[in-house]
Formats: sequence, structure tokens, C-alpha cells
Amino acid sequence: MKITILIYTRNEERNISDCINSAKLLTDKIILVDMESSDKTVEIAKSLNIPVFNFPKSNYVEPAREFGIKQAETDWVLILDADERMTNELANEIQNVITLKRSNVPTEIAFKIPRRNTFAGIKWLRHGGWWPDYQTRLINKKFFLNWPKRIHSTPHIKGDIGYLKNPLIHYFHGDLNGMVKKTIIFEDIESDLLFKAKRKTGIGIFFRKFLAEIYRRLIRNSGFLDGPFGIIESIYQAFSKTITYLFLYEKQNQKACLPVGRVGLYDPYLDTLGGGEKHILSILAVFAELGYEINIFWDKNLTKEIKNRFNLRCIDTSKYLPNIFKNNSFPLKTLRTLQTLKIFDYFFYVTDGSYFFSGAKKNFVYAMIPDKKLYSQSLINKLKLINYQFITHSIFTQKWLGKFGIKSEVIMPYLDNELINQSINFEKKEKIILSVGRFFSHLHSKRQDLAIKTFLQLKSQSKEFSDYKLILAGGLMKEDQKYFNQLKSLAKNDSSIEFKPNIKLYELYKLYKLSNYFWHFAGYGVDEEKNPEQVEHFGITPLEAMASGCLTFCYSAGGPKELIVDGENGFLFSNEHQLIDKMIKVDLDGALKANIRKNGIKFVKENFSYKIFQKKVVDLFRVRPSTKD
Repeated sequence: MKITILIYTRNEERNISDCINSAKLLTDKIILVDMESSDKTVEIAKSLNIPVFNFPKSNYVEPAREFGIKQAETDWVLILDADERMTNELANEIQNVITLKRSNVPTEIAFKIPRRNTFAGIKWLRHGGWWPDYQTRLINKKFFLNWPKRIHSTPHIKGDIGYLKNPLIHYFHGDLNGMVKKTIIFEDIESDLLFKAKRKTGIGIFFRKFLAEIYRRLIRNSGFLDGPFGIIESIYQAFSKTITYLFLYEKQNQKACLPVGRVGLYDPYLDTLGGGEKHILSILAVFAELGYEINIFWDKNLTKEIKNRFNLRCIDTSKYLPNIFKNNSFPLKTLRTLQTLKIFDYFFYVTDGSYFFSGAKKNFVYAMIPDKKLYSQSLINKLKLINYQFITHSIFTQKWLGKFGIKSEVIMPYLDNELINQSINFEKKEKIILSVGRFFSHLHSKRQDLAIKTFLQLKSQSKEFSDYKLILAGGLMKEDQKYFNQLKSLAKNDSSIEFKPNIKLYELYKLYKLSNYFWHFAGYGVDEEKNPEQVEHFGITPLEAMASGCLTFCYSAGGPKELIVDGENGFLFSNEHQLIDKMIKVDLDGALKANIRKNGIKFVKENFSYKIFQKKVVDLFRVRPSTKD
């Protein structure tokens, strides 16, 4: 008799092949229901000729199970998770049972199957309440009603349920990281159910739940007989039960006047007000729009400086908190950060190479720079980052993080609507070559020194550019004044070279609109394979220039290589001589200039609007207004 096995997955690339191969012991009719895996789970399943159905991501599997049962074409279905395995003995027993039901009037229309729970793939836990651990998995779908949309719920079936003898093999708790992550997800959901049921909680209940679970697992059900693994699992289950009631306590003590949620940020480079700072603050702006309270850990209120530099939606309502991340020694720093951050729903940290434990519900490291020294994979760092995810702003940086062993998600910056939607009169553009970037000589320096030298060479080689101006605009900090002075000396008081340090935003946008050309030298002369941190990681100013109708020329390295298609929406160059040659040729070709400008503006509008950015932030972080009872 035919039967379909339904496998449910979410990022199970390590398990899926073995699971599918074991399922084939029973049947070739296998369906995979995947909940938005971001790894190779679906790719592996398709390579094994398994049909895949997509289902929206959920923190628990029950809704997907009901969906999967409805996709099966056979009467009998078997529910299988990716960390479970079929055995020959169980396959034979199932075939015998469903064959018998076909030839006789059925009394049992579903069956519970025992699970042999194997801790970390090593120890079968026979005690502590883990055996036989019956689960309703074999179902005749003609009698299936529904699967309640609650975590750890059982299906509603019209008829009697029987029991099978042979077990599924369940490989659970592969590592501490996975255990803790599941606890945070599952127990938060459980606490929601308790909250809606108006269950009581308090200090006494915390201890009672912990001790009762220890007693139940370790003593009454003899968990200690399974040795160290049994003891570890008993303690872990007591911890999980207590976490549920801690979450419940938190929910019951939230006041109605609180915001939708709290978001925290610590950026050790905040006062540089560079492109990375604008990007992380822009992410927080989306949260602010949805009613979240924004908190910035910085000893000085930078509202005025940020408003003058960036056009952000959230900055007026942001709160500034004392910077707790400096000048503290272990363990005081650890205890203080855990205590302080536990009130936050989201916490963002722009890493400078140091890491710390966080008590926030969701934690994200913003990897601004692809510098391997910032991402040490030491044991202590792995423990600190156990509840963090990495985000970055460019595909270039994401690729390098991958080489460093770090998975990350990309959220590309957006351009202000003022740039995206501006009307440009190309006839009013002036003879200006613009270069925008912070004035500093370290890391991914914008190399204004090369822009000056190349500009002087261009003027000497081409009469068409003899009356052009080079304008250098960007942020300037006190510690970079020496480099700035060197640039001015290099310019030799040439009136055709102008410096615009710490220019206001509206003035910068006006410059973009007036400029014919835009140059970007970041990464020049750097061996990208050896020092990826010293090239441009993304390139927001070239995009701003393209949106303003500038003919954009970028050094061919890092992020700009991913944004600019040479000769289509801009130009790439490998050295200053190539730049000069291209400038002279392009300036003489009116049709080419018009086409490049058109393509550049279209490219930016289609990929870097605020609407696109906002959707990416909301989707990635699952940002939603709260619906508290």
C-alpha cells in the first residue's frame, strides 16, 4: 500500500541527505516542506529528486505539518523531522500495519511511534522521561481534521489511535549553541500561551519550577542513570522551564505606556559620522517609524551633529545612554552589560574586534570592515556571540566574512528620496569634478591625494578640462587635520582645487547636482586579496553621484566593482593614466554621456530607494508593531 513521507525543514543541510535516504527504506513517495531555508537544504533535496513545497518561515512546525498533509496524494502519511531517521524494523512494521488496515475494517486510523532520543548523536537517553516519547506520526489523512497552530500540539484526528513498537531514531541537541537558540525561541512562545491564559508567576514559582523539573527528570525518572548526558539534559530542561516563567514575568510586568519595543545601539566609531554610521542609524530609523524606542550608548548627545550630516528620520527621538562598554573590567563588565541590555528587544553593535555577552532578545553585529583581525573565532568569542547574528552592507564584505568563517546577511544602504526623485537639468551642470569622502589617511582612505595629482595631470594634458574645478568634500575630524593640511599643501593654493570639509547635507546635494564628473579613488594601489579592509567596501557616494546625473569614475576594487558596469552605468579604472584617457574620450562623446547618465539614474532608482531598504529591514529583522494583550 502506498504511503507518503512528509519531511519538514528549516536550514537542515547537515541532516537532510541522511533523513531522505532513511525515508526511502519505507517509500519513494517523499515530500519536503521547507520553511524559507537560507542554506543548501532545498538544493540538496532537489538533487535527490525530492519535490519541495515552500512554506512561510515560522518558529514552530505545526502549521507546516497541516499544510504538508494536504499535499500528499496517498491516504497514509508519515511525519518525519530532518533530525529523525527511519529504520528497517520500523519500515516493515508500518507496511504491515497499513496493509492490514486495507484488508480489514480499520479501528485505528493513526499511530503513535516511540522515539529513541540520542543526545548529541552519542547517547541514547533511556531515562529522565525520554523513553518511549511517543509521537503521533503515522496518520490516515481521510480521518485527519487539523493540526492546532500551537507549539508542541498534537493533531486532531477522528478515530482511534494505536501504538507501534519500533522507534524512530531522533538525533537531538547537536551542540550547546543550538540548544540555547531553541530554548529562547520555544520558551518565549510558551510564555505567550501562559500569558494569554493569565497564569501566575513570581520569585517563588521560578525556584519551584526549576527544582520540580530537576526532581522529575533526574530523580523520579532516574535521569542520572544515563550518566553525564542524562544529568546535563535534566539541568537543561529545568533551565528551559524556568526561562519560560522568566519570560512570562517580563510580559506581565510590562506597562501599557511602554513603546512597541526597545532598540539599542553601540557604535564605537559613532562620532566619525561616516557612511557606516549613516547606514546603521538608517536601520534604526525603520524601527523608530514602527514605534520602537531608539537608545544609543554614547556619553555625548550627537543629535545636532547627526542632523547636520545626515537626513535621518529617527534622530530627534533617540535617547542617549551612558557608554557602559568602556573602562570596565571582567567580570564587572559582563554582569553590567547583561543586566543593562536585557530590556532591549533588539541590540546592534558595530564591531571594533571586541565582543561581549548580551541579554537582549535579538542581537546583531554590524560588520562594517572586512578585516580578519576584527573577527577572531576564539572559544570565548564564540560563546559571547552565541546569540548574535552578523549583518553587513555589501556583497563584497559578505564574501570576505564568508572566507573568515562568518555567515552574514546583507542590507544595502538607500539613497535619500531627495536624490532618487530629483529633476536634473543637465544644461545647468558646471565644469566640476567632484570627489566625496571623509578626509583620513588610514583604512580605506578615499585617496584625495591621488585625485589632486590626477586632476593636475588631466588639466595639463587636455584643453577641454583646463577650466574645470576639482572639489573635494567630506567629513573632517581633529585627529585627521594633519592629513588635511598635507592635501592643501599638495594643491599648492591652486584656485581650481576647492576643499569642502564638514559640508552640510543640502550643500553636498547641490554640489552633486552641479557636477559633471565624479571621481572615487578608494583602494588605489592596495592588494585587495591581502588587504580587503583597505579598499572601498560599498560605495554610497558613487551611487549618490549617479543619481544626480554625474558621470561616475571609480577605481576598480571592492564594492564599486559590484555596482558599476564599465561603460554602461559608469566607468572603472585601474590607474590614473587609464582614468585620464577615459575622461578625455568620454568628454568628446555626447551620445555616450547621455546613455551613461540615463542608465545610472535608472540603476539607482530600481535598487536603492528607501522603500526597498525599508522592506529589507522589516523582512530580515521581522520588525512588527507589537500586539500586546
